[in-house]
Amino acid sequence: RITAHDPDGFLFGHVTERCWLCVPTFEVRRRDDSLEYVLTQPTCFNGMFVDCCSSEGSCLRQPFNIHPPGGHFWESKIGIISLPW
Repeated sequence: RITAHDPDGFLFGHVTERCWLCVPTFEVRRRDDSLEYVLTQPTCFNGMFVDCCSSEGSCLRQPFNIHPPGGHFWESKIGIISLPW
């Protein structure tokens, strides 16, 4: 769990890692603990595995897709965070 605060200690929200089997999944929650976004890596085989050959990534850069809560991950991407390894 990672929490986000301003310099005065005001809590913005937190990020937690969901229990997952093959695809890392993170929840971004607001201060009141309501779900704001879900972060996942691009997937293949109907969401069962990370797609390491996706057009957004490479072997040295694996993106995390940003999804609104309640959507299907393959239909609802609203942004990307790209992390170099």
